[in-house]
Amino acid sequence: MNTRRQRTLPPELWLEVFKFATFVPGVLETESLDPFQHGAPLPEHEEQQILNKSVALKASFAQVCKQWQELVTPLLYQIVVAREQEGLSCLHRTILGSDGPGQKDRAVALRARVLRFCCVVDGGEMEAERYNFHNLAEILENLPILVNFTLRCNQKRGFSKISIMPQYVLSALTTLHPTLRVLNWATADSLRATRYFQEQSILGQFKALRILSLPKPVHADPKRLLMARAPIPVTLHMPDLRVLAISDSQYLSEGPIVLKHSKQFQHLQEIHAPSSLCGRLSLGAVGERITRLTLHHTKESRADLAPQVRKALNLFPNIVHLVLWLSAWDEMPHTLRLPNTECLGLGRLGDEMCSNAEYRDLRDSLSSMHSPKLEVVRFLSGVREWSDVRRFRPDVCGFFLELMDHKQLRIENRSGEPLVRAEDGPQW
Repeated sequence: MNTRRQRTLPPELWLEVFKFATFVPGVLETESLDPFQHGAPLPEHEEQQILNKSVALKASFAQVCKQWQELVTPLLYQIVVAREQEGLSCLHRTILGSDGPGQKDRAVALRARVLRFCCVVDGGEMEAERYNFHNLAEILENLPILVNFTLRCNQKRGFSKISIMPQYVLSALTTLHPTLRVLNWATADSLRATRYFQEQSILGQFKALRILSLPKPVHADPKRLLMARAPIPVTLHMPDLRVLAISDSQYLSEGPIVLKHSKQFQHLQEIHAPSSLCGRLSLGAVGERITRLTLHHTKESRADLAPQVRKALNLFPNIVHLVLWLSAWDEMPHTLRLPNTECLGLGRLGDEMCSNAEYRDLRDSLSSMHSPKLEVVRFLSGVREWSDVRRFRPDVCGFFLELMDHKQLRIENRSGEPLVRAEDGPQW
């Protein structure tokens, strides 16, 4: 036997290695945003950072050698990210091709791979009208199998005036209606875009859409937006829509948001909304069909979360999975009544550990709930927070062991693994 013979992995194994190394949970999910579902996506504020790292790592693999480039390229263009003007121009050149020999054929092959397109715009470029929207429109018109389009604003560079998305970009978006399953429109011009969507009945063309997220104004000037109020589109017929995510703003229509016609939303089961919006929703029979609810509560809402949750559960009496995103753990209400909830998810913005008193108050809030069907409490944020708690704060773990004994619950991290185990108890 020749012991000097070089041992190499077959290409299909290398491809599995690349997939594993660049994996982003739920990045191509098209049916649900529920964190209790298998393959759920990451919270939005974390996903973009991890997605950027994944794309950069794929690009690095492609530069190692020609064989790796051939293996990684289809994977690299499965999910594309265009960051600001420079990234958009680069993507436009790549997937639309130049006049060089073989470039057109390569471009056609690459754009036939793209399943998700995430475009991150710079507020300053939009305000100065330097952003090349024609490139964006051409890219959208040439992605034949795109299932997810996400448009985000670079929040570090806020808007000082209203930015209006050109209508030809929105029209280009409609060419995706046969394939698009997820539309996440999260830019500061979303008021203008939403009104245009409604006036032109554009959203009604996306019959196959599963997840719709609209709108999300970012760092906008309230004084300039007072005249731009627009209602959430309500006269829609989207029979395959599973998830509706509404990001509230004081700039939206002050009247109720009406989604009463159950035949228009035959498969809608999941709502994501700010807790402050619950008093303005009018749902009729649609509300009885919703079984998964995510509420976002921020300090800016200036209201106690408990009555908002009560209003939400009146609107959605059959909630099985409830998720609450808080600014701090002390916002968790006491004596919540969750008659049908089986899984409760809790998230907090931030990854640092809190004081013992905050965790004790959180335990007391959870202990005071009336939740006869509750089986699981899952902490969705703070990977570092909860791993550090388990290592360095045994007293806090003791709080949650007491909660497990009192309520007969399973307490999990966001991966669904036990946060604390009953057998860990004797060491405290």
